[in-house]
Order: sequence, then structure tokens, then C-alpha cells
Amino acid sequence: MKWGKLVANLNNATHAITDYWLERGMADPQMRDLMREVREEGLRVLDAAGIAVEPPAGEPSPIRIREMTEKLKLPPKPSRSAADVPEEQRTYASMWQDLYLGRRSSEADFLNGEIVRLGRELGMPTPYNSALLEIVNRMFDTGLKPGIYTPAELSALIKFS
Repeated sequence: MKWGKLVANLNNATHAITDYWLERGMADPQMRDLMREVREEGLRVLDAAGIAVEPPAGEPSPIRIREMTEKLKLPPKPSRSAADVPEEQRTYASMWQDLYLGRRSSEADFLNGEIVRLGRELGMPTPYNSALLEIVNRMFDTGLKPGIYTPAELSALIKFS
């Protein structure tokens, strides 16, 4: 369960970098693709390391990260505009909140950094998590606020680096 939650939280950095709250991210096709890529990379590394991310089939679990990740391939569900969600009803990732409030430490080393570390040990590239870790740590180090890249800019930066 803890590893599944880690994979789910890999996109805390994605949300902080793009200034997207969770509802907005789930409504944006480009952001959904980016979030899926980040999670799939994490899952590949954990699979190669022999780390289970979910309990055995049939056991109850509030997080089925593989199923949640697959659903990101689907188009967003039609609903009212995510931009119209009142600010007090938005769900912001904890890392977004830390940046917004000007805190100087981040959980990124324990989330994205763990995938990068395991990937390095296994000789596996981790371009998504490496880029997220580098960017969000720079944001914390320099006191930048959320939103330095759009999902499209961030995706392009990762793919062409």
C-alpha cells in the first residue's frame, strides 16, 4: 500500500510545477498524459526492483494504483469547468501548498527521488521523475511559487532533455 501511495504522490511535483489543483489536472488532457507518464515510469522502476505496489487481488484496498493510472488514458469526464471550481473547494497537492506558503523543504526527495535512486541502481532511465525532482528542488531552493511551466512546456522539457 505504501508504495502504491508513493506512486500516486509522484505527481505532487507535477501539480506544484504547473500550478494545477487536482481537479484541474484531472480535467486537462495534456496534464493527464503527463501524470500517466510519471506514474508509469515509477511503476516500471518498482516492478524491476521487485516491489509490490498493491495488495494481492481480492484483498480490499483503497488504492489500486495501476487501475488509477490506466484511467488517465481515458478522456476527462465531462463536468463543469475545473477552472470554475471555487478556490476554497480546490484540492491542492501538499507540495503545491509548501511552495505557495514559501516553505523551504520538500517531500520530493522521498517521492520522485526514491524512483530516481532505484532507477539509477537498476540502470533504468527516469527522465520524468528526474526532471520533476530537479525542477521542484530548484523551486524550493530559490523560493519560486507554483506555476513556472504549463503541462505542455513541462512535457516538452522532459522529452527533449
